[in-house]
Amino acid sequence: MRSEESPTRDAPLEQVEDSGLFMKATQWIGVIAVFAILALVIGCGGGGGGGGTSGGTTSGAVHGQQVTGYEGGSSSIMIDLRSLVPGDQVQLQITARDTNNNLVVLSAAGWTTNAPSSVATVTSAGLLSAVGVSSGNYQVTVVYKGARYTANLNIVAAQAFVTGRVSDSSIAVQNAMIDFFDSAGKQVGAAYTARDGTFRASVPTTAVKFSLDMSIPDPGFVFYYNEFAYANNTYLEQTTCLAKLPGTLSTTTPTALTTAIVPFLRSLGPPPPPTGCF
Repeated sequence: MRSEESPTRDAPLEQVEDSGLFMKATQWIGVIAVFAILALVIGCGGGGGGGGTSGGTTSGAVHGQQVTGYEGGSSSIMIDLRSLVPGDQVQLQITARDTNNNLVVLSAAGWTTNAPSSVATVTSAGLLSAVGVSSGNYQVTVVYKGARYTANLNIVAAQAFVTGRVSDSSIAVQNAMIDFFDSAGKQVGAAYTARDGTFRASVPTTAVKFSLDMSIPDPGFVFYYNEFAYANNTYLEQTTCLAKLPGTLSTTTPTALTTAIVPFLRSLGPPPPPTGCF
């Protein structure tokens, strides 16, 4: 799964420790922020990253600070922390966008996690080791320049890997959810996209089709239609109109989707009727 230096579209941030009133305020702030970002994308071809993390405020010449995980301790392959499997090692960083919308890494130390050592460990420098399958969600946390940043952590069983990317044209979409189904239409797995729009899902080999869920990055379908394109066909989100996975899954060789998953922007007009329901 490759990380690309393309702009990313913000998703509403999660506040994990504040009151319900603040939660509602934060959600509206997230929606307002997306409106501003959409205007920037249309006018300038750029957008900031966001979603799936919490805490922090804009400081100096950077914006959109959030926790980002890099697979295998690399500096280029991003992975969402809710899609890890035992044995994964991830380098945690605080990333942001500068005034030119370039991705920058901010030096942060003192990382911690509330996960037990049987699930995950993390060093002060941010090297996270996934140890065992988690029975629920945990968090990783760091304080940077007085602001507390937190990201959700979930470790699932290692099965067959499926990789891909969600983007609207050249704009990567973070925090989109990809749902996987078996031949009977039963959901058997899910994964979230990272800041660069990429995902890695661990699903059983019985998975044969998938769908897209944009309810986190775009609650209420404000900016996107509930329809997406994949491999020259169109599909409806969160319905029985599902897209087919490319071939039989294997536990030894990852399966990569043949094209990006592209949600339809409302600003481009109504999409065509679904054509590829499987």
